[in-house]
Amino acid sequence: MKVFKKYAIPLLASVFLISLVCAYPAAAQQQGMVSVDLSAVRSDIAKNLNVKADQLPQSVQAPVGVAAQACDMDAKDLADQMKSGQAACKAKTTTQALNQIVLRQMGSSQKY
Repeated sequence: MKVFKKYAIPLLASVFLISLVCAYPAAAQQQGMVSVDLSAVRSDIAKNLNVKADQLPQSVQAPVGVAAQACDMDAKDLADQMKSGQAACKAKTTTQALNQIVLRQMGSSQKY
């Protein structure tokens, strides 16, 4: 029991620090993302992914470059939106990169 007490605090501190280090990249990954509304391209994405449209999310978080291409917008305009708050756009077309983001958000590991 003495051994446990002796190592309990350092062990817990180590576990806490490791969890912080592992969580940081996930939090950092969300910065610089654009909310892409999929409503206009849901049927195209569903067809490409061989799933039903109602299984797809309403929107996804995508990097500026992917969002700019899907929404037919200038990446600079989206970057300016990000400076003033959350950037968002409505997809006008789909791309392989957008399809992959949708798959990841759906929690699927399937490839098409």
